This record gives sequence, structure tokens and C-alpha cells, in this order.
Amino acid sequence: IENAIIGLTIFEISEETEVGYLNGEYIPIAQYLQHPKVKNKSVYTWTTKQDTPSGRLCIQAYSTHPGTKWLKQWRESKPEEFTKTLKSIVNELCASVSEITQATQIAITEAEEWKRKWDEQRENDRRKAEEKRQAENLKDSRDELFSIIETWAEAKRIDEFFKDAQLRTNDLSEIDRQSVESKLAEARKLLGTLNALDRFKKWKSPEERE
Repeated sequence: IENAIIGLTIFEISEETEVGYLNGEYIPIAQYLQHPKVKNKSVYTWTTKQDTPSGRLCIQAYSTHPGTKWLKQWRESKPEEFTKTLKSIVNELCASVSEITQATQIAITEAEEWKRKWDEQRENDRRKAEEKRQAENLKDSRDELFSIIETWAEAKRIDEFFKDAQLRTNDLSEIDRQSVESKLAEARKLLGTLNALDRFKKWKSPEERE
């Protein structure tokens, strides 16, 4: 209607009625009370209440735009009453156009504001995550660099030891020199490579870390 989009649902109204249980089924209370078995109390039975079709209809109109809560219902007080009241229902719907349009505009505005806040929150979360990642990269890079420097200093100290030890073998007798040199060779083999430059080649700056 005009610019307002209205959804319609038509359904039958149910109503709570009293029924009686007899012969494996529930029957209307009037029919139940008139049954000979019930009057004579010759069978175990009982009464209860159930929702049953009323024969009366309900027309429900609602705004289809997400976020709107506009809704109206018209219920028949007796079957086929709508054949006489449809015109008045249509008039009510037409009169509700401005209300529906206003509710729709409010929903659109609220949705836009929600999206703006959502996008803003996502950007804040992304920025915080990026700042955290950069801080972690900086820490990891510094820690690795300090480790390489310590390894480098240790390697240099060990290398100086072997050079000095080798130099001192010159003052030993031939037999002692050969014995010490053999042990120095075994010691170097035991320690393996201590080339800190190899580790430094693999080091990554904070910018190189993902």
C-alpha cells in the first residue's frame, strides 16, 4: 500500500474446549455426556480440555521490514464474519501506512547505526590485534637477536680457547703435542659447529615477521 510493504497471514483460531475420553478417542463434551456408557458409568473414562479448531479465522497484518514490530490482528467472533468486515480492515490498513512507514524508517536508521558501531568495533579489534602482533614480533625479534649475540660471544670465547690451546702445544714435547692435538680435535667434534653467523642469516626483523 503506497510505499508500505505489508505481510498478511490468515489462520484458523483454536479454542480450549472440554472433551471426554471414550473408546480410545476424545469427543466433544456434549456428545460424551449423552453416551450410554458414560451415563451408566460402565466404563472407566475422564474429561479434559484440548485446543480444537473453532471455525473462526484471524487475519494478521505485519510490517515485513526486518527490525519493525508493527502488527495488527482481526479475529472473527463468529464464522464467515470477514465477508462483512473486509472493507473496514482494508481501510484500517490504508490508515496505518504512515505508522508502518515511520516504523520502517526507524528500523532502517537503527540498522545503519548498528552497522556503523559494528564496523567501528571490528576496526578497533583489527587495530588492537595488529598492535599486539607488532609488539609480539618486536619482542620475538629482540629475544632472538639477544640469543644470537650470546651464542656469538660463546662461540668466540670457545674459538679463542682452541686457538690459545693450539698455540700452547708448540711448547710441548712431540708426544704431548700429538696427544693434546688429538684431544682438541675430539673436543671440537663434540661441540660441533658454533658459527653464530649462520643463525644471524636466518634472523628476521620485526617487519619481516608475519
